[in-house]
Amino acid sequence: MEYSTGCFPLPLAVISCGENFHPLGYWTVVSKDPFRFLISIGTGNHTLGLIRKIGEVGVHFFSWEHREWIVRAGYVSGRDVKKTERFNIPLLPADKMETTKLLSGYENAYECKVMTEIKNISADHVQFVLDVIATHETTPAEKRNPILFFSQKNFTTIGKEQWLFRK
Repeated sequence: MEYSTGCFPLPLAVISCGENFHPLGYWTVVSKDPFRFLISIGTGNHTLGLIRKIGEVGVHFFSWEHREWIVRAGYVSGRDVKKTERFNIPLLPADKMETTKLLSGYENAYECKVMTEIKNISADHVQFVLDVIATHETTPAEKRNPILFFSQKNFTTIGKEQWLFRK
């Protein structure tokens, strides 16, 4: 079956590993108890090697206003430049991760340890299950204006209208 973007948009995450970071469109929550994410990262991505080496990941969510530097950072490799300097993004100490720093300016961030790497389900991406070990939630979900990911160059956000189902 041919790939289709009909399952999008998804909130764009930004992952950090060590002092490097990368925007990430392929992620999901796979467990609430224990709290776990699954991320899927391209096989040619510099961050992939860092995740395998360091074993921890910061998962961040930023508001729509941050979209330009975040998307641009996806087209620059951490192999070649220090992205935090290139995009003037200060790093913050993590509470529980040993090596990885958090990126300043996030609305929500999650410190994670790699639980497992899932092998052989994709030719172009590698999946990791992450155990969330600390949360930093500065903006409630209903007040966020997230960057929504359609594809590498296509992004949107949501309106302010809300609806609450009542029985």
